[in-house]
Amino acid sequence: MSSGDSLAGDDPGTVWVKLGCSAPGLYTYSYAKNIVRHGHNTLFVEQCAAVHMVGGKDKIGIRRIDQSYSRLKHHPQYGIAHVRRVIGQSTNMAERAATFGTTMLSRNPSYNDNFAFNKCVWCSSHNCSSLVWAAWMYASTDNVDLDGNKSTNMGVYPVDLVNTPLSAVNRYLERA
Repeated sequence: MSSGDSLAGDDPGTVWVKLGCSAPGLYTYSYAKNIVRHGHNTLFVEQCAAVHMVGGKDKIGIRRIDQSYSRLKHHPQYGIAHVRRVIGQSTNMAERAATFGTTMLSRNPSYNDNFAFNKCVWCSSHNCSSLVWAAWMYASTDNVDLDGNKSTNMGVYPVDLVNTPLSAVNRYLERA
């Protein structure tokens, strides 16, 4: 990758990747640079569609995206953009997590930029990581806590969903 491949206004080495298709209930981790570099998550609600919370300066809220969505980012220094699966969970539970995402889409939660205190399943606001976390808490009746850093805080960050021992890489996102 040459320096010319980087995105304007981002760290050198940043490239766009596309969502693609994966099973409902799986989630993505990709690079995000806002105030801090802590990543971004999306939740698959159908095989080739996902939901995510759009923050940043506009704080748009929840949006549905399809397989061709190519506004996710990859940066090798901050983790390769990929799809994760929850280890050992049934298809039924994954579908329940996906249903939660679809339900939240119809409820239209606002964007919550407070990652330090974002653990609430049926909140009126979410951010990208709390949406995925809440989907799996709902699907598992509070038994699958994907916060990989749960002993130290009341919040769940995108990187916590990568560091949890309850999930594993399913596939890497392809370059857009």
